[in-house]
Amino acid sequence: MSDNLVTEDLIKKVVKIPDPDSHKGQNGRILIIGSSPLFHGAGGLALSSTLETINAFASLTNDMVYFASTPENLQYLKGRQQAFIGITRDQIDNYLRVVNVVLIGPGLMREEEPNLKETKNEPFITKELTLKVLSLDKKSVLDAGSLQVISPEDLKGKSKVIITPHRKEMANLFDMDEMDFITSYKSSDEEINKVAEKVQALAKDLGITILLKGPIDIVANKDGWYYSKGGNAGMAKGGTGDVLAGVVAALYTNSDNPLEVSAAGSYITKKAGEALWEEKLMLYNATDLVNALAETIVKILK
Repeated sequence: MSDNLVTEDLIKKVVKIPDPDSHKGQNGRILIIGSSPLFHGAGGLALSSTLETINAFASLTNDMVYFASTPENLQYLKGRQQAFIGITRDQIDNYLRVVNVVLIGPGLMREEEPNLKETKNEPFITKELTLKVLSLDKKSVLDAGSLQVISPEDLKGKSKVIITPHRKEMANLFDMDEMDFITSYKSSDEEINKVAEKVQALAKDLGITILLKGPIDIVANKDGWYYSKGGNAGMAKGGTGDVLAGVVAALYTNSDNPLEVSAAGSYITKKAGEALWEEKLMLYNATDLVNALAETIVKILK
């Protein structure tokens, strides 16, 4: 079990120093497809955590981040974020050609909101965009809404895809019992191993990488599995999963190992939560988590 535990050594392995003579765009490009007329904040959190991760590495990961959403969401974010390029959904095809990594799902809708007419076509749009991303041979991270509009068959053979479900999303996606994927901060090695075996079996069958979020994160694919301890009750709040997805996407730009990237993203996010607990106990939110990322990453790398 000790070989499967994520440690700082893995993070130092995943983060690679680029050529000092490289210039803008050579260290990776990310496209984030997120947010909707109902869920405004989730995509912004994923965007913020991606940018914060990049900032912590002083552009060691990448320096071009595109965010695709509705015009209203883009307008809102442009007043709060300075380092991204906003594009509308009808421009996505042009940018899919040039990016290294796609993150899709945070804030996208699986069903319409009856009292909000602007959401009528949103579930269809979520599925259409998700299947479009899956049709490409491109490194991708699928989170939240995207996981709720696809089937396992859509993921078959997508070796560059990372999915980041919590246990309910995992159970729904694979039509299994949620209890199959439960961990706790007190889980024994035997209990962790039991969940990891189930997650890895599913990941192997589809040929993808799965990052199962929980008190103990489980990361698995055909090459092996890791588990990531840490975090606290303060992370059991809306938006923390969006933050994690952004961290994983940022790390994925300069690595071709989705297993290690997912494990490193889990570790970094949990450590940021632990730092916040020391300062605020559980009185923090997802935005605080984003703001804690840079300092957390720098401490790990020193």
